[in-house]
Amino acid sequence: LAAFYLGGIGVGILSPGVRIKEPAVGAFVSVALVLMMGLFMPLSFIRFDFTKLLLGGGIAFALALAGAYSGEKLMGNIDADDERAPESARGRLRSKLWDETEGYLSPRAKVPDREQ
Repeated sequence: LAAFYLGGIGVGILSPGVRIKEPAVGAFVSVALVLMMGLFMPLSFIRFDFTKLLLGGGIAFALALAGAYSGEKLMGNIDADDERAPESARGRLRSKLWDETEGYLSPRAKVPDREQ
């Protein structure tokens, strides 16, 4: 259960944009896939059931949604129209992570040249 929440926080912190729904949907799908394995298991306590899917998937969905919201809240996602966004400490951290050319996690970040 903690993995769904912490995974949502990780996505909220590391994603370049606002990502709230994606971790929640992914958590629900992962529970569904695990329960689908019950179709092939001969044991009765692992058998697939829609009640298990709705209960387990709902819990996973809610935890991942709460984690993603917490991560986005922690990073201080302020509306793009707000002039104070780049000046805040969280805004500077987000730009340091995801700046188009020099961000640490940007796909187009410059890789330092290594002398051989």
